[in-house]
Amino acid sequence: MTAVLEVGSLVRFEDRSWTVVVLEGARVGLVDSDNSTATVLVSYLFAAPDFELLGRV
Repeated sequence: MTAVLEVGSLVRFEDRSWTVVVLEGARVGLVDSDNSTATVLVSYLFAAPDFELLGRV
């Protein structure tokens, strides 16, 4: 089975777990358990040394 990044995906990025809440063009909107938000380019997310697709909410 191939892993797919989609709204609802859980990811590891910058030493935190995030939920993908928006996919818009080349941008990904993320929210963590403290309700902190981040918007990053998909290419930046995938290139991060600690990036990992963990599953779905």
